[in-house]
Amino acid sequence: MKIRLANVIQGTFLASTLFLTACSQLNSGAEVSSAKVASKVADNELARSLSQLEQQASQSPSFEYQYNTEKYVTYLDNQPVLINAYNGKEETKLFYRNGKLFAVQDVTGLYEFNSTGQLIRAVDLKGNLVDLTTLDEKAQSLQSYANNLSKRFAYNKADRNIARVAKEQRLNYLCIDKIKQVAQTNRVFRSSDNKAKSADRLLAELRLNGNQYYTMDCQLSQDRVAKLSLISR
Repeated sequence: MKIRLANVIQGTFLASTLFLTACSQLNSGAEVSSAKVASKVADNELARSLSQLEQQASQSPSFEYQYNTEKYVTYLDNQPVLINAYNGKEETKLFYRNGKLFAVQDVTGLYEFNSTGQLIRAVDLKGNLVDLTTLDEKAQSLQSYANNLSKRFAYNKADRNIARVAKEQRLNYLCIDKIKQVAQTNRVFRSSDNKAKSADRLLAELRLNGNQYYTMDCQLSQDRVAKLSLISR
């Protein structure tokens, strides 16, 4: 009888252990599944928000800038709201709210920032939330890049004060001032005479920063620079 009782107790214990193990595995699976669902929801929510912002931004005035193989398109509503940046290899989209970086979409994923510049959410290309504690350097790099582009492609003093400039001087005035802004230089030397193709387009050979030579093509739209290219010679 004692042997049978021991066998019963042992069998009951084994069954209980297997049951608890199975429950634990089910709970663990549910937690993983829940995390994946939450991640996908976050991914979709942020992606939808950025898609809507991109559609809205596309209705705003734009400024296109090309520097050799680099290309940038900035949409402005008094200040940049979206900058599409192509560095010759990959594309990055930078979204702004009230002049501050709101989100970035690049080849590694989606990144969202709050109004104080803190990274609050990151989603990788597979739709998984990324641990923010591992992204300090990435967040700083994105903020620095976004701030630099915003300063270079925002409206400048020439854009805002153009009404004070005589019409026959606006083309040269706006183009040269925009070159100074995007190239981050104080002086522009022309190595050839200006070639005004029309009242809204200017071609010239330029020298910047001492020994950098470029062919410039500058085009206006509604008294603002709409397109500018600097191609090395």
